[in-house]
Amino acid sequence: MNFDLGTSITITNLRISQHINHHAVPSTSSGTILLSCCLVVMLSRCLIKPFYIGNKVECPVCGKHFRKFLPYGYGNAMDNRLCPNCLSLERHRLLWLYLKEKTGFFTDNLKVLHFAPEQPFLKKFKSLKNLDYTTADLDSPIADLHLDVTNINLPDNTYDVVICNHVLEHVDNVDKAFSEIKRILKPGGWAILMVPINPNVDTFEAIDDIWVGNWGIFRSYKKRV
Repeated sequence: MNFDLGTSITITNLRISQHINHHAVPSTSSGTILLSCCLVVMLSRCLIKPFYIGNKVECPVCGKHFRKFLPYGYGNAMDNRLCPNCLSLERHRLLWLYLKEKTGFFTDNLKVLHFAPEQPFLKKFKSLKNLDYTTADLDSPIADLHLDVTNINLPDNTYDVVICNHVLEHVDNVDKAFSEIKRILKPGGWAILMVPINPNVDTFEAIDDIWVGNWGIFRSYKKRV
């Protein structure tokens, strides 16, 4: 594909952006590494955004307008996907619109547990006064709680909402994870559980492991389970 100047600047730190976007609460024992990654991404935003000034696309998560979105992807990056400001992808923008238009997430008083919270959502969800918002991760140093989604050390019927996106494909025992999420939800509670969809997969999960970068994806889901 052909890259413009803004895209060329992006490529130098695309892998770091992908890491922070995929695991918005990065799992690392080194605060220095985490700070360095964040500084690189912040610097790239300052350099990139002038090349994307325009009004052809709007990011509903941050409310900014651009000429187009940045390319994003593993291997061959696909064009017009990543918000230059908040780093949201299509799935983040779709989820934001769903929560806003189809739920009371932004208005009701809700107790929320968010596993591996995505970078575009973290600060915004924390700032919502109507939410009792808690983040969780297996070992991230900046998560509120360190929890294993297959063995959640929390009481039954605790949360109104559980969000767990692009985590379950990494879990060995997904049935146990489903059971644990259901257990900690209050009666009438609900969960958002997003996973990668492979339209070429005919069974519930792929037999062979698929490795992408440094993250092992153990499971591919078909369109309908």
